[in-house]
Amino acid sequence: MSRTDERDLLDAIRWISAFMVFWGHAWAALFAHEPTLISQLLWMLADTRHEWVVIFFVLSGYLVAGKALVRADSFNLWSYALARITRIYIVLIPALILTAALDGLAYRMDPTSPVHAGLWADQLFGGTPPFANYDLSHIAASVLSLEPFVGSAAMGSNGPLWSLGFEWIFYICFPVLLLAADALGRRTGGRLWLARGLILAVSIALLGWRHMPYAALLWLIWVGGGVAHILARTGRWPAFARWIGLAVGVLGFVLLPRIGYRFADALIGFGLISFLARYPSGERGLWRPLDETLASASYSLYVTHLPVVAFLCLVFIRLGWLHAGGERLGLDSLGMLAGLAATAFAVSAAFSALFEHNTDRLRRRLSGAGRGSLRRNDPEQARETQ
Repeated sequence: MSRTDERDLLDAIRWISAFMVFWGHAWAALFAHEPTLISQLLWMLADTRHEWVVIFFVLSGYLVAGKALVRADSFNLWSYALARITRIYIVLIPALILTAALDGLAYRMDPTSPVHAGLWADQLFGGTPPFANYDLSHIAASVLSLEPFVGSAAMGSNGPLWSLGFEWIFYICFPVLLLAADALGRRTGGRLWLARGLILAVSIALLGWRHMPYAALLWLIWVGGGVAHILARTGRWPAFARWIGLAVGVLGFVLLPRIGYRFADALIGFGLISFLARYPSGERGLWRPLDETLASASYSLYVTHLPVVAFLCLVFIRLGWLHAGGERLGLDSLGMLAGLAATAFAVSAAFSALFEHNTDRLRRRLSGAGRGSLRRNDPEQARETQ
């Protein structure tokens, strides 16, 4: 395993990104807009939750596309497919069951719930009441991870699953395009990097032609993460470009209210790509034991937190603690925020222990323990994002 595969910083970025997505949803669910400076700053921070998902795309590309590019000459499609399927579905299926259970309990408690049947805090569900997201198309879209491509929102209250649809398509398309590009490069006698660039450009153009420019942007960011992995291994990316990338990414967060999420996503995504493309000696995360522990549950937190937040908000409403329009910043509202955080983190820790930590075991069982097609400590299986 190369040093670039073991970057401690990636673990820190993973769990911080997952936490910020949770934070954004929890804050939007509980708090009202107040004219105070602290409230405005915290709302601005909460409103960046979408951009933290884009950071997941860069990390996913770095870890998945990057390793596939490194192993292009010995790429094993079966091992790749098995790694992707088990990584996603060992947590996704239980998360969907949890979503249905919590939403069903909420329906039994109050079928006219302002959280699940109304448009409670549009920031949470994008304008679609969760109880309306249980027809066949929504269920199928979430089970198959195809939400953006069949035009359906995620099932029930689990809105963050929208990103898995994009990732799933990228997982499928990338090895196909990679193999096609390498075959083209060998047949024409040209350079493989030129063939890969050509295939990538064609795929982006097709997405744009199909009126999916945002999908094209995410695809380019995801593949860019893979390119950053290659550059980090070679050490050819200049040090100054690393810091320029960091500045561009921070600028994307700062300018978000003025330029909108699409342009902010581009700045943040490509800024982080440039930052990760250089792996300096002495790079660290925050604290390795903390980073590894929290990062190992980051996927579980991402796919379970919003149904938990929505259900607890309904409980708070029925107890008379939470009112329409949100609460003012104070001890009572901070106590509810702490309750949301404690419950969401406990659920994610349980999912991590029961499912996420058993991903390798499931892969070995499905691949056949005696075949040796997947090694126990294969870096392909380690430290992946969602």
